[in-house]
Amino acid sequence: MGVHSSYTRSPSDLPLGEQAVRLRLQVRRFRCSNPACARQTFVERLPELVPVHAQCTARLTRTLREVGFALGGEAGARLLGRMQISTSARTLLRLLRTEPESSACAVRVLGVDDWAMCKGRTYGTILVDLERHKPVDLLPDRGAATVAAWLRNHPEVEIVTRDRSTEYARGVSEGAPTGLQVADRWHLLQNLRQMLERLIQRLYPQLQQLPADGEGKPPAGTQTTLPRSRLRMNPKDKEAMAASRARSQSTHQQVQRLRNTGLNIRQIARKLKMSRTTVRKYFYSEAFPERAKRRTTQSMLDAYLPYLESRHQVGCENAKQLWRELCEQGYPGAYVQVSRWLRQRRQAVAASTPGPYREAVSRGIQERAEQTKPKELPSYKPLAWLLIQEPETLEASETTTLNRICQEAQIEQAYQLAQQFRTMVRQHESSVLDSWLEACATSGVCDLVTFAGGLRQDYAAVRAALATQWSNGQTEGQVNRLKFLKRQMYGRANFDLLRRRVLHPN
Repeated sequence: MGVHSSYTRSPSDLPLGEQAVRLRLQVRRFRCSNPACARQTFVERLPELVPVHAQCTARLTRTLREVGFALGGEAGARLLGRMQISTSARTLLRLLRTEPESSACAVRVLGVDDWAMCKGRTYGTILVDLERHKPVDLLPDRGAATVAAWLRNHPEVEIVTRDRSTEYARGVSEGAPTGLQVADRWHLLQNLRQMLERLIQRLYPQLQQLPADGEGKPPAGTQTTLPRSRLRMNPKDKEAMAASRARSQSTHQQVQRLRNTGLNIRQIARKLKMSRTTVRKYFYSEAFPERAKRRTTQSMLDAYLPYLESRHQVGCENAKQLWRELCEQGYPGAYVQVSRWLRQRRQAVAASTPGPYREAVSRGIQERAEQTKPKELPSYKPLAWLLIQEPETLEASETTTLNRICQEAQIEQAYQLAQQFRTMVRQHESSVLDSWLEACATSGVCDLVTFAGGLRQDYAAVRAALATQWSNGQTEGQVNRLKFLKRQMYGRANFDLLRRRVLHPN
């Protein structure tokens, strides 16, 4: 073997400070002395420094690959350009795909959840090792057969946490029949709230007729946040809102008409080409569900309400005077807030009102007096939320609303059982599950009976959720990370590329 010739290689290396670096390597070419060898010459190799035919050193390639895993193609190329490393987004993605996958470890406790490739159309499944806090695989769909096939290849799985999906329940039963299935506790509480929403939707017309009781009112002398007048809508906005309400009302009537013919939610959604979520909202509501009004927010005027009330009770109705007195006490707001507050309480035209405006002010006072109505109930979602909250955390107005709707016998019964279920889930009281299910089944409330029947169908997983500490919370967090990576690549990541980035060890 002798030296045939030599030539120069110029691979790129990591930058030095803000200067790009390119090496100049003088490598030798040797002549093969074996006559039977197909290659007559060969070049000396430097595998620890630069791979064969590579234009970058090994350490620069590792840096490019890590930046690609962390930021993706476009963002990674922009960052590397500022670091004086010239590369392209396609090069980074190519390096990601050439990274060998790490060998899978044995998984004992597995978390299963779905994620959206294209929301509303195609979904995949993420599998998380709950003991190591790491995702172990991404599946291209959320079918029972796919999950069962993966579990058959991993017989070491003993515990599987999941949501209430029947597909995942069937897939785990087929793939790991001896494994323990654990229903997620957050989804159990979500199912409870959804059941309460359907119950309130069904009874909403009766609830609106209930009188407001006096319980839960704040003590005398306590000031609460008072409503402030809203901006007036122009005629075009009013017409658009009325047209939108008319369309929603027409949809509600169509859903109710098809419901009376015997069609279920899935059939109605397919017939009207609507989402099942929208159909479900109108399906269980016999009366048209009005849109909830915007809740009043806090104002800088709230701290000065006691003083304003005391001045108004002694007969002061001069907004300018009240505003000056508040400014002396440190009020930082504008005069218009005080004027608007006083305008809502004015019983007669002020003596200082200029003549041209007296008629308009008098007409406004009369209109407000005619429009005074009893306080309306919130929509069904806030009401359902009240039924599952701890009574000690409710505000005075919320307690009043809760007492009002609990005058309905079915709501009162559902409230008591919902509070028991919330306590049972949060304190892991699996011993009272059977008695609670029996109470729901004998309650006579159809929504509670249906909810208890669904829990009985998934009894083993529900009981395991109350008896063990495992939940799907970690899996939800990994789904959130997956969504971040997907959006970081502008939603254009192929399944194989997204899978590599999700499974890459941090």
